[in-house]
Amino acid sequence: MGVLKHYVIIGRMLHCCGNNEYPRWKERLLEACGQSAGEHILNIRKWVISAGSSMNPQYVAQPNCWEFMACHGTKDAPCPARNDRAFNGTHGGNNAGRACWMVKGTRCADSTQETLQEKTALCGQCDFMRSVRNDEPAGDFRIMP
Repeated sequence: MGVLKHYVIIGRMLHCCGNNEYPRWKERLLEACGQSAGEHILNIRKWVISAGSSMNPQYVAQPNCWEFMACHGTKDAPCPARNDRAFNGTHGGNNAGRACWMVKGTRCADSTQETLQEKTALCGQCDFMRSVRNDEPAGDFRIMP
């Protein structure tokens, strides 16, 4: 079995066993597989999310942020990216699901970013944003509204 497939299988087990919030999942995967999995973490995450449909690495989902990060907001405060239709279709996402960094008021890293300036500082380090950037053809990636 190839190393990447092994990482995906472990990642899927972690995901199905309740370790699906991205930061916790990533930490557990690196503990289980070692730091060598780190260079493939974005693709492993996408394959894990795609695994419900296919284990074929040729089929890789382009998940929305709430799928990639396993974030569902709260009952009292639903995620604005999930409901913001202004960016529907951007980078192939549902609503602002693949452009969450352009929406004020999203909750990431256990805090809410109310301004685009706050978002820029945090989102520039985000694995999900890197994943979307990697998926887009050169010059097609939108960083600001």
